[in-house]
Amino acid sequence: MGIAGSVLFIFLLIRLNGQKRSYRAEFKQKVVKEIVQLINAEWNYQPDGRISEMDYHRSELFTTHFDRYKGDDRVFGSIEKTDFEFSELHTEYKTTTTKDGKTEEHWHTIFKGIFAHADFNKEIKGKTLVLPDTA
Repeated sequence: MGIAGSVLFIFLLIRLNGQKRSYRAEFKQKVVKEIVQLINAEWNYQPDGRISEMDYHRSELFTTHFDRYKGDDRVFGSIEKTDFEFSELHTEYKTTTTKDGKTEEHWHTIFKGIFAHADFNKEIKGKTLVLPDTA
């Protein structure tokens, strides 16, 4: 492949990536938002929103310090008198290694999935943690 072919290939990749982002944003607004509204018209949807870092820390589910905190698709509202929210969330920590004079970054997932938070308006003296089975 010559220089012209390489430039064309790179141009097409950039263009397709832009179209993918545009499609994703439109899908979230036209499909995901409508599904949330069909479930309950009073619930809110934020395509770029996520659970706050403060709520993540307060859960005390993960004690590892994160270096990267990403998320999206936040849904929030209430069911009867219980306020809730959930979103996609991905937390990671970074390690570095040096080998033969080269430093390499390594990212390790702490949590990746749907993270939920609910306020049950009850004063509880103690903690209840819901954890996955360890297989």
